[in-house]
Amino acid sequence: MREALINIETVVAQGGSEDKTCINTEGTFSRTEEGWEFSYDDTAATGFDGSKTTFTVSENSLRMIRSGEYSAVLNIEKDRKIYSQYNIQGSSVRFGIDTKELSVALSESGGTVTVKYNMDIASDAYPGSSPLGDYTMLIKVRPIEGRKS
Repeated sequence: MREALINIETVVAQGGSEDKTCINTEGTFSRTEEGWEFSYDDTAATGFDGSKTTFTVSENSLRMIRSGEYSAVLNIEKDRKIYSQYNIQGSSVRFGIDTKELSVALSESGGTVTVKYNMDIASDAYPGSSPLGDYTMLIKVRPIEGRKS
């Protein structure tokens, strides 16, 4: 496991407008049997202070697990619609993630993951689902030379 710089840029398009967020942080990066794993501790800047976010990535899937005070699981599979559960401040909601593109270019020297997907939301309080927007996520991971955790 190596220490790494992690940059996550997310663009959400909805109703003719776009909203862009960026996270730049340090975390860890390692190879697994299935592909790659990288994680970071959330802070007040990410809005999830007290949580840890872990990404597990393979050629055909991406899984984000946020554990701690704010828990969430986001599953993305190439060419599939997957439903994921989020628990936020005592409420539970279900998200549908319809993947349009998943591109993984990672190696021991880092690299990128690009994901494009549509997301909708459903909850017990509101039957049916409502579109949330079209998402593009670009993740860049770069090991910090000379540092291992």
